[in-house]
Amino acid sequence: FELQFRLGPTLQGKRVQVHTNYPAEGQRFDRLKFRPLEWLNPAGQRGDDYDEFCKLDLLVAGSYQYYFGCGEDEKVGSGYIVVDPVLRVGEDNHVLPLDCITIQTYLAKCLGPLDEWPDRLRLDLNPEFSPQGKNYTWSDVGSLVERLRRDWDMACITDVCGYNLVNSPHLRPAWVLDRALWHLGCDVADGNYAERGLPPLIHNQQHIDVFLRVRLWEFLQVNVEKAVEQFQKLLHSGGERLAPSPEGKKQLRVLKDPQYRRFGNTVDMKSALQLFRPHSYFTFPFDKLTFDQEMQLLSQEDQACHLLAHNGWVMGDDPLRNFAEPGSQVYLRRELVCWGDSIKLRYGDKPEDCPYLWAHMKKAIKPNLYVIAELFTGSELIDNVFVNRLGITSLPSLRPLVPCVAHAMFLDVTHDNQCPIEIRSVYDCLPSSAIVSMACCATGSTRGYDELVPHQVSLQTGILAGKRALNKLHQELAARGFTQVYVDQVDEDIVAVTRHSPSTHQSVVAVARTAFRDPHTHHYRHDIPPMFIPGQIEEVVLEAHTVCTSSQGASHQTEQTSITGLLGYTVEIQEHIQLKDSQVVRRADITSKGHSEFVQEIVFEKLMPGSVIVFRVSLDPGSQELVGALRHHLTQFNPLYRTGARVDDSSPTVLNTPLQKIMSKLTLADMNMLLYRCDAEEHEDGGGCYNVPSWLPLKYGGLQGIVSVMADIRPKNDLGHPFCDNLRQGDWLIDYVSNRLLTKGGALEEVGRWFQAMFHYLKHAPRYLVPCYFDAIILGAYTTALDLIFNQMSRFVQNGSSLVKQLALGSVQMCGAGVYKALPLLSPRLQDVPGRHGDDVGEEQQQQQHCVSLAAGLPHFSSGIFRCWGRDTFISLRGLMLLTGRHLEARNMILAFAGTLRYGLIPNLLGQGTAARYNCRDAVWWWLQCVQDYCTLVPRGTDILSCPEQPLYDVVQEALQRHMQGIQFREHNAGPQIDRNMSSQGFNVEAQVDQDTGFVSGGNRYNCGTWMDKMGESEKAQNKGVPATPRDGSAVEIVGLCKSTVRWLVHLHGQGLFPYATVTIRKEGRNLSVPYAEWDRKIQENFERHFYVSPDPHSPDESHPDLVHKRGIYKDSYGASSPCDMVYCGVYDNELDNDNFNRARGFNYHQGPEWLWPVGYFLRAKLYFAKEMGQEAYEKTVHMVKNVLSHHSVHLERSSWKGLPELTNENGQYCPFSCETQAWSIATILEVLYDL
Repeated sequence: FELQFRLGPTLQGKRVQVHTNYPAEGQRFDRLKFRPLEWLNPAGQRGDDYDEFCKLDLLVAGSYQYYFGCGEDEKVGSGYIVVDPVLRVGEDNHVLPLDCITIQTYLAKCLGPLDEWPDRLRLDLNPEFSPQGKNYTWSDVGSLVERLRRDWDMACITDVCGYNLVNSPHLRPAWVLDRALWHLGCDVADGNYAERGLPPLIHNQQHIDVFLRVRLWEFLQVNVEKAVEQFQKLLHSGGERLAPSPEGKKQLRVLKDPQYRRFGNTVDMKSALQLFRPHSYFTFPFDKLTFDQEMQLLSQEDQACHLLAHNGWVMGDDPLRNFAEPGSQVYLRRELVCWGDSIKLRYGDKPEDCPYLWAHMKKAIKPNLYVIAELFTGSELIDNVFVNRLGITSLPSLRPLVPCVAHAMFLDVTHDNQCPIEIRSVYDCLPSSAIVSMACCATGSTRGYDELVPHQVSLQTGILAGKRALNKLHQELAARGFTQVYVDQVDEDIVAVTRHSPSTHQSVVAVARTAFRDPHTHHYRHDIPPMFIPGQIEEVVLEAHTVCTSSQGASHQTEQTSITGLLGYTVEIQEHIQLKDSQVVRRADITSKGHSEFVQEIVFEKLMPGSVIVFRVSLDPGSQELVGALRHHLTQFNPLYRTGARVDDSSPTVLNTPLQKIMSKLTLADMNMLLYRCDAEEHEDGGGCYNVPSWLPLKYGGLQGIVSVMADIRPKNDLGHPFCDNLRQGDWLIDYVSNRLLTKGGALEEVGRWFQAMFHYLKHAPRYLVPCYFDAIILGAYTTALDLIFNQMSRFVQNGSSLVKQLALGSVQMCGAGVYKALPLLSPRLQDVPGRHGDDVGEEQQQQQHCVSLAAGLPHFSSGIFRCWGRDTFISLRGLMLLTGRHLEARNMILAFAGTLRYGLIPNLLGQGTAARYNCRDAVWWWLQCVQDYCTLVPRGTDILSCPEQPLYDVVQEALQRHMQGIQFREHNAGPQIDRNMSSQGFNVEAQVDQDTGFVSGGNRYNCGTWMDKMGESEKAQNKGVPATPRDGSAVEIVGLCKSTVRWLVHLHGQGLFPYATVTIRKEGRNLSVPYAEWDRKIQENFERHFYVSPDPHSPDESHPDLVHKRGIYKDSYGASSPCDMVYCGVYDNELDNDNFNRARGFNYHQGPEWLWPVGYFLRAKLYFAKEMGQEAYEKTVHMVKNVLSHHSVHLERSSWKGLPELTNENGQYCPFSCETQAWSIATILEVLYDL
C-alpha cells in the first residue's frame, strides 16, 4: 500500500514537516529513530500546492508512529500507522488472507510431550513438553511450528512472559497475603482450628460469637445456610458469571423481606455470582508446600521467578492503567476478578524491562506477526488506542457481521467463557458455528467445543465433521472475495446469512436453525416459512444436523487423564449435493418478480432445530449474459470489470465506439447540458430535475445531480437509501438520464444513445444489482466527461491542483446556452460564432447564432430574464472564461454587451433584451476591465478592438466620453411595473466625472447603483423604497476600475492600438478635450487624499470626522449624500418581516452577511502588496491566503452543488436565502490561485 499524508484545512499554507519511525528502504526498524518525509506536488505548479502530499510505501507489517510539526513547533500532532501482516502457509508459501483465518485455542499443557503434539492437535494432561530422556528446545518448537505451517496450512500464535516475584518484587506482599489466606482456609477445612472452637464447617454464628437473647438483627438478616445452599446449587448448575456493572459497584445486594420476618432477607444471586472469586491470585508449578516453605521461596530467585500473578480485570478501573505495575495495590487489596487459567503478561515499557521478550519482538526478525487481543474497555475509542499502539491485527468481536478497520475476529466460544452446552442445548453448537463461519472476518473457537465438552475447557465425535466443512467454506469465501454480508432473521429460531461476491455475483446462503433449548423437551414450530433466494441455486454446499446416537448422549463421563466430550452425539452431513438430493428441502420452485427477477422458492422439509443448510447461488444464465456484457463495456472505465466480463456479439453499434471518442465531439456548452443545469434551467426546456419520491429532487438534471447523491451513498454502502430503492423499484431514473439527452440532437443525442444501449442491459439485470451498475455507468461517464473538459481548458487548469480543477468546473456549471437566446446577436461578419449544436454559423445564418451566457448564480439567477446580469458577468468573466482558456466565448460575451451600450452604460439586468435595466453605474466599468483583461491575457487579444462593423474601440470611447460629458436619464418604463419597491426618484440615473478629482460619481439617495443594490421592501418596518446602501457619490471600486481603464488606454494609444488620446465634451457652448493621461493623473493625485482615513484626527481632508471610528483604512465611498452607516447584522433573512428597520425583509443583505466574491480581491491585494514588502512578508501572506482558501476547498468537496455560495451568514453559517453556487464567488477565488 501507498500511504499519503495530505494537509487538512487548518494546516494549508503552513510549513509542515512529517516525521515517522517507519524505516527507509534497506534500513532496520528503530522505534526511537524518526525521519522526515519529502513533500511531492503532482500539480507541478509553484504556488499551487493544494494537492501536495508525502508518502510511505508500506511493505513491512507492524505498528509505527508519525508526528508532524508546524513552523517553529517541531511537534504539534501525532498518530500511529498499523500495517497488516502478510501471512504465508503451505508448501507453496501462498498468502493466507486475514479474513480467511480460523483460529482454535489450546492450552499447551494439555498437549503432552512435544513429539506427541501433531497427533493430539488432530488431550492427555502432561505439564512437561519433554518426555523422559529428551530435552526439547525452542528450536524444536520452531521446527514443529514450521511443519504445521508448511504441511497443514496452519500458523501458530502464543502468549508469553508474566509478572513474577523476580521481575515484579512489588507483588511480594500480595503473594504473602494470598498464600496466608489460602493456607488459613486449608487449615480450617482440615480441622486444625477445631480445638480453638472453630470447626471445619462454619455454619452458624455460635462458632464465632455469643447470641444476645433479643436478636433484633435477625429481622434484617439473611438465612445464611439457605442462601449458601442456593448459591452452591447455582454454581454447580453452571450459573452465568456476569460482567461488572458500568458503575463498578462491588456491594453484595441484599433484598429486603417485605414481611420483616426473622432471617427473611434474601441475597441477589446475580450480584453474588458477580463478586464470587474462588481463585488464588498467584500460580506456581511446585508440589504442595507449607506456608513456611512457600515463604522460603521468596529468597530463592530461581524459584521466585515461577511465582506468577494471574490475570483478570478490575471493576470500574481505567483500562489504560496496568494494575500489576508498581504503585498499584490491586493484588494486595484483593480487588481483582481473577482468571485462574491465565497469567498476567508482562512486556514492560522498554527493552531493559524484559530483554528476552523484546529481543524476540524485533520486527526485523519476523515482521509479519498476527496479533490479536480481547479488549474489555467498553469503548471503541479506547479500543482504538490499543489497536494503534500495539499493532493489534484482530479483535474478537460481537459486532454485526461486517468488516471493520481493525480486522475483527468472531468466535463461537472463547477459552474463558462458559461452554454453550451449559446454557443452551447441545443441538445449538452446529448452527451457531455455521453463523460464525459466515462472518467476513477471522473466526475462532476453543478446543473442546467441537467435541461437545459440556464444561469450560481452561485454556471423538461431536460436531467435528460439520466444523471442518464450515471452516473450509469460511476460507473459500474470504479467499474468493465474498466481501458483502447480509443477515436476515427469518423467524425467532432461523437465521439466514448471505455472503456475496461483488465481482462474480455469486452468493453463498447459509440457513441455520438454532436450538437454544433441547428439542426433545421443548416444542418448536413445524410450519417453517419458505425462503425466496434470488438467482439460480447451483448446489447445496452442505447440509448437516446434530443427532444423538445413543443414550450416552444424555450424560457425560469424566476421565482422569483425558478431557472428553459428549460421546453420544455426532453430526450427519452431506456435502456438495444437488438440490433434488437434499433431505432438508422439500421442493424448490422457480418464480420471477418482474421481467428481470429470477427467484427460487425454497420449501423446507426437515430443517430441524440444530440444522444447517448452505446453498451456492449464481445468477441465472440470462442474467449472467447480460451482466457479463455490461461488465465488458465497463472495462473502458476500470479494468477490474474484466472479471466476469463477456463479449456480446449482438451489442448495439453505438457501444462499439469508446465513450471517450463519442464525448470528444461535445463542446463545453454541451458539457453544461450533460453535467449540470438546475431545475429552473430544466423547466425552461420543458423538463425538470428528477424527483426521488419520499426524498428530494436532485440538484441538477445532468450527471452531477446523480453523482453528488451517489458520492454520499457509496462510502457507506447505503443500499437502503431512497435513491437506491427508487432504482430497484423501476426504470424511471434510468430512462430520465437517456431520454433527456436523446431530445437534444447533435453530439448529445449520440451520448444519449450510448446511455440507452447500456441501460438496456441494466434494465434486464436482477433488480438488486441495478444500483451498483447504474453507479458504475454514471461514474464512468462522469469521469470521462471531466477529463475531456479539462483537456479543452488552459494549461493553468490542466496542470492545476484538484482545487483549481473543481473551481474551473464552475465555468461549465454557469456557462450554457438555453432554449432561449440570452445574449443579443453578434455581427454576421464575425468568425467562429456558434450555432445551437456547436457548429459555426455563417453570415447568412445570423438568426441561428446561439452563444453561451453566464448565469449569475444557481438556482435563483439561472433562467429567463433573471439569468444574465452585466455586473455579475464581467466580475466573473476573467476567472471563469479567460483563465480557463475559454477565449472565444469570452469574446462573444464582451461583444454582445458592447452592442447593448446605451447612455454610456451597459445593462445591470439584460433581461433577454425585453426587460433590460440600465440602473447600475458599475457594470460598464467591470466590462471595460474585461476588455483590458482580454487584450492582455489572450494571444493577439487586441484584435478584438477592431472587430467588423463597429470597432470595439469606438464603443469603449463612447462609454468614457459619455461619462465625461455626464449621464442623466430616467429609466425606460419607470414605475412599479419594473420595480415595485423603488420610489419615483430612484428611477433617475446619474453619472459623471468630477473635473477636479477625475473620480466617477453619481446616483442619489433613492437608488443603489453598485453591487450593494438592496432596496427596502418592508412596509411594517418602514424601509420600503429606501436603499439599504445607496453609495451615491464616488464608490471606491468604480474609481479604481476607472483608473485602471484610463491608464491602460494611455498605454494602448502609445502602442498605436487605440486611436483616441482624449475624450471631447461639450461644455458652455464649446468643445473641451480631456486627455486620458490627465484624467489618469488627476485620479492618482486625489485618491489618497479623499479615500484614505488619516491617522491624524485633525486632518483637513476629512469632511465628517464625527463618523470616523477607525483610522488608517480606506473608505468605501467619497461624497455620499447620506454618509450614515447602517447597523451591521450577520444573519440575512429575506422572509423576516417585522418592525426592525435594519433587518426586515433582508434589509441587511449587504450589511453583515459574509460575501465570498470580495474575498478574492482582498486576497489578491494582500499578495500584491506583500510582494512589495519583501520575501518574508510575502511568504507569511501566502501561508495566510492558502489557509483561507482551504475552507473554500472543503466546501467545494462537501457541497452537493459543487460550487461556492453567494454568501454565508455570520461566521460562515449556512444561509438558506443565498444562491447555492455563484459565478463571481468561484471566479474570484480562481483568480487568487492564478496569482499564486
